[in-house]
Amino acid sequence: MGVSERGIGDRILTFVGLVFGLIVATSLLPLSALAHVGVVWQSVGGASFVLVYAALGWLVYRLLRKEGIRLRPLPARRFGYVIGVWLILLVLSVSITALNAHLTGTVSSENQAAVDQFLVHLSPAMITMVIYGTLLAPVVEEMIFRGIVMRYFFQKSWWWANVVLSGVLFAWPHMGFMLPTDLANGLNFLLYASMGMVLAYVYKTTGNLTYSIAIHALNNGVTMVPILLLALQRGY
Repeated sequence: MGVSERGIGDRILTFVGLVFGLIVATSLLPLSALAHVGVVWQSVGGASFVLVYAALGWLVYRLLRKEGIRLRPLPARRFGYVIGVWLILLVLSVSITALNAHLTGTVSSENQAAVDQFLVHLSPAMITMVIYGTLLAPVVEEMIFRGIVMRYFFQKSWWWANVVLSGVLFAWPHMGFMLPTDLANGLNFLLYASMGMVLAYVYKTTGNLTYSIAIHALNNGVTMVPILLLALQRGY
């Protein structure tokens, strides 16, 4: 069934269901970092999270295929474009983070702080977070917040409508599914929303989700590098 055959209520319900699945899947991530169990059970917890999150991704991909959307290979000649857009995301991140630090003293979002906790030392939690941040999250989040959102909503309306909606909805889970309540949270919301809009613009202009997935993965991976190097240097 294509989007043209779906009612708006059906589309909203499907999206809400996917977000609920995202919440459930992500809630399993701490299983890889339980302090009172051994490495074996932490590994089992991490593997369970990966399997559930991957299953969610498979479901989303099935929905996209019904809409005629495929994940096409990224042409090698376009790697420069991917790096260029990633640099735009980097400038956005550095600028808004610096503004937040100047105005509120907040140097990191709660989402980033939560990620950093999984990368403190070499462990099943670190391995799980690297897999999640560099592979699972970029693929699944792009399929939901770019593929599904931009296919289901405002596709034939004002050109920027689903770009803006995609960015705003993308920021929501990165804020713990809460609305910003102060300036610091508001600037963090602006950071994730603006990054989401850039990725939405990339998808809308290229028509290929692989571009936004690659940019998202590169951004997450580079963000993790300094923390990973520090943890590996500690040797535990």
